[in-house]
Amino acid sequence: MRTIRLVLVCFLFAAMAALPQVRSKEAQANFDRGEQLFIVGNYEQALQSFLAVNPQNSESWNYIGRSQFELKRYPEALDAFKNAAKADPSNLEAQINLRTRKPLVMRLERR
Repeated sequence: MRTIRLVLVCFLFAAMAALPQVRSKEAQANFDRGEQLFIVGNYEQALQSFLAVNPQNSESWNYIGRSQFELKRYPEALDAFKNAAKADPSNLEAQINLRTRKPLVMRLERR
């Protein structure tokens, strides 16, 4: 019975994470542009596009963190991942980014 509950809870979190967050047409255009720029490695322009999206949007905060990380702005990246997780606690990608990159940032900052 406990296993079934655990599976159901995991399924629920995955389903909630898959739900699109509501954005205006302009915000969606900025988000889409940011994704394309990120994919081709233009992290600075991608960052600017994601910053133009609703700051409460978890997906945008996660991409802001990823862009900042690629630009070697590690403290800002961690802050963005924290904001992503706070905006949507069910955003597993943001949780994973925060938990996996924080130890790496701490090691890099010690050098």
